[in-house]
Amino acid sequence: MKGKIVFVLIAAVLIFTLGTQLGLSKEKETAVSDSAGIMRRLDEVLANQAEILKQFGEVKQELAVIKIRATR
Repeated sequence: MKGKIVFVLIAAVLIFTLGTQLGLSKEKETAVSDSAGIMRRLDEVLANQAEILKQFGEVKQELAVIKIRATR
């Protein structure tokens, strides 16, 4: 009888430990997934920023040409 109780207690501890490990793995997986999503979004924002800066440079050049024409 005593051996059965010890076995049940050990089994319960193992099941609890495995359940905890699986739960932590799932949380870690979610965190990694969220992090990847954030990095992807950051890449999009930086690409948009580069495009905006390129357009700003083009507009700046056009304004310089207009300014030169206006002063002639």
